[in-house]
Amino acid sequence: MKIGITFLSHNDNFTFFYTLKEFFINTLFYIISPDVKKNIYILIQNCSSSYQRSLENLINIYKEKKKTDNVVFEIISIQENLGVSKANNLLYEKSKDCDYVLHIEDDWILIP
Repeated sequence: MKIGITFLSHNDNFTFFYTLKEFFINTLFYIISPDVKKNIYILIQNCSSSYQRSLENLINIYKEKKKTDNVVFEIISIQENLGVSKANNLLYEKSKDCDYVLHIEDDWILIP
């Protein structure tokens, strides 16, 4: 079984970091069977290199603090803004072999 979680962000949207932090705080991957593959696909569009580095740093901090041995992160960076439909199509292509997919956008508020 494979679980896919997709995130969509654009234009250096700072709220994405809050959304991602809340997701990390409230998601305990280690309680899911180690046999279940867990892939996180993050699509950032029209974002600066400093935004991408900040995103990578946040992910690395999370990986150090939580048990994420069997969680694969993939950041997809596109220099243009594809728009919601084309961006979601790209994320669909990345996650189409997943049994379950959770899609989250950069400005969603996540609660426990």
